[in-house]
Order: sequence, then structure tokens, then C-alpha cells
Amino acid sequence: MKRCLYLAMILGLLASLLIVAMPASPASAVEPPPTPPSSSPYEVKVDSIPVYPSSTGQITDVWVKNIATQGLSGYSITLTWDNTNVHVTSVLAPNNGFGGSFVLGPIKPFGTTRTVAFNSLWSGPPSTATDLVVAQLVFNPVTSGAPITPTSATLSDNNGALVTYGALTAGTVTIVTTGPTVDTSMVAALAPDGTGVAGLTVGLVPPALGWGTAGSVAPSSYLVLQLTGGSSDVQVVGLTGVASWSATPAAPSAGVFPFSGSTTPGAAGDVAFLPIKLNGTAVTTETLSTAWGTGAAVVAAYGPLPGSVTGFVDGVHTSVALQRGDIDRDGSVTIADAAIGRLYVVGLAPITAINPVNMACISHDGASGDTITISDVLFLRQYLAGIRGNDFDLLP
Repeated sequence: MKRCLYLAMILGLLASLLIVAMPASPASAVEPPPTPPSSSPYEVKVDSIPVYPSSTGQITDVWVKNIATQGLSGYSITLTWDNTNVHVTSVLAPNNGFGGSFVLGPIKPFGTTRTVAFNSLWSGPPSTATDLVVAQLVFNPVTSGAPITPTSATLSDNNGALVTYGALTAGTVTIVTTGPTVDTSMVAALAPDGTGVAGLTVGLVPPALGWGTAGSVAPSSYLVLQLTGGSSDVQVVGLTGVASWSATPAAPSAGVFPFSGSTTPGAAGDVAFLPIKLNGTAVTTETLSTAWGTGAAVVAAYGPLPGSVTGFVDGVHTSVALQRGDIDRDGSVTIADAAIGRLYVVGLAPITAINPVNMACISHDGASGDTITISDVLFLRQYLAGIRGNDFDLLP
């Protein structure tokens, strides 16, 4: 009995020693399970856009909309359209600050169908935008009602995880025969850059244009401002864009001043400032008005502008009457003009009480434009006293 007990103890001791002596097996490298796609309202959408017959080089945006709090770090999107209805000529990388390299594949033909794919990965700070333009399509319309459809998309959030999208929304190219009415305003004012140069501020009123939204023209479209009326004694010495508008490189000719939206402009507001020099007399009235458009009449008269949209309807626009020395805008030059001009110079009258162009142009200040100074009041008083002539030059 004791012999059996000793044998069992010896076997147990040997087993325990064997277990202790065995090297531990290395831990297996277990890959974490992939992060499942997170549910979110992300939407891939092509903007619908109305265009006008025979227009070319139109642009519409491709969006990722309703980006959730986890952001967007990358996208790969495929678009499809029927080439017999719309010709997409190129796909542009967006200027959205995404920071990643924009990779564009070729436009592939499948019969009359065309497809194109593009992708980008975020290389900057995480995206916090709720809507982001991810590409821009340049196209020529052929028939109305043509859809451009996102057929597939892969999106990733700021953690690199895939996110599901709520919808793939096609955009429709609609050809319309009449454009939106463009109403304009024009008032005498001082330059918005603080230089004090007098001129005309031109604006759009009322908010008849919703740029870059459905039912409107593309923000890349050009408008032409035509300044009509007046004589050679009216000199426009520059053109400055206001807010998000900028003058095109094209020099004005025959009273036509082309300029475009450098970013998406608002629906209304000031769009341009034109410094004006009046070289006429105190008894000469110059009446100027504006005309807008890229319609057939404008194109026929002045030639097409790059990317121009045809079909604008020229709406209501105001005229401005200018007369050197008529500071109070009553149609004549009298001692009352000298009085209100002096009050303005010393800060006792608001600018709304005067016509800045009529006052600044009494004495000229240089090629870049005229400003309001005490010299204008002095010249006017000398004119009223018979020391200066109607052109405000000293009499012999």
C-alpha cells in the first residue's frame, strides 16, 4: 500500500515539474474585428441646374451632404450619364480645402452611357463641414431633363471607418428658354476701399437671382454690365468688384464692362464700383443707366464671354443724373450747393445729403479718380462769384 502511495506521489511531482518546465506558448496576434459601417445621413448628390439653349461650359457641383459628427476623411464616387442628352467634358477638383490629392479616372464609354470615377483622401485637419463639394462637372447640355447620376460611392469618416450613405441623388440638367430677370441699381457713392474716390456703385435688386442653387444659373456664369447714356465728358477710370465679385481681365470698351462672380455671390447686393470723372460743365447733365445680360443681343453686339450663359432678361434698372457742382441734386448749381458742400467737408452734413460724384469732380485730383476736399467748395464759390467758368477753370 505504501509502495503505491509513494509511486503516485512521485508521478504527481514529475507531472508538476514537467508543467513548470514547459515553455509558455507565444500569444497569438489576434486582429481586431473590422469596424462595421456606421449609420449616418450622408448623401451623395449632384446639383440640378437650369441652363439655356446653346450654352456651353456649364458647371454643376457634386456634393457629400449631411456629413455627420464623425466627419469625412475620404470618398470614392462614380457618376453615370447618357451622352446623347448631356456631354460632360471634364471633372474638376473642388476648391474646398479638403487637402487631399484629387484622383480622376477616365470618362469611359459604354454605348451611349458614360461613367467617370474620382476619389480623394483627407490630408489636413478633420472635416467639420456638414456639406462639402467634392467635384465639379463641366458639361454642354443637349436635351432637357438629362440626369447625371451617382451610381456608387465609398465614404470613410475621420476614424477611417466606412460610413453608409442615406441616398445617391441624381442631378437634372434642364434647358430653359427664358432666363431670370436681372434688376439693377446704381447710385453715386464713395469707393468701398476707403480711398474716398467718388463713383457709381452698381447692385442687383431685388433678390431675383439665387446663385448656385436649384432654379438658378451657375455661379461660374458671367454677366455684362453696359453703361449707357452720357457723353465723352463722362470718364470711367476703373472697375472694382465688390464683395465676392471681381472684374474680369477684359478691358472695358464701348461702355461695356464685363465682370464675373469670383465666388458664389449672394442673391442681391452691390457687385461693382466704377470711379467716375466728370469733365463737362456746370450746366451739362449726364444721364447714365445700366443694362445686364449675356443674352443674344449682348453676345451679338459684344461677342461671347468665356462660360457665359445666354438667356438673361434685362430687368428694371435705375438711371443716375450727374452734373458737376450740383451737390444737393436739385438740377442747378447755386449757393445752396456751396453751403451743403461746406457742411459736409466739416462733418456737419451726412453723405446722404450730397451727390459725391457731382461734388468730387468740381476740382480734379488725378488719373485714378476724384475725391471730396475743401478745394471743391473753394472752386464752386469762385464759379458762383464769376472767377471761374462753367468748366471750373479760372477765367482770364
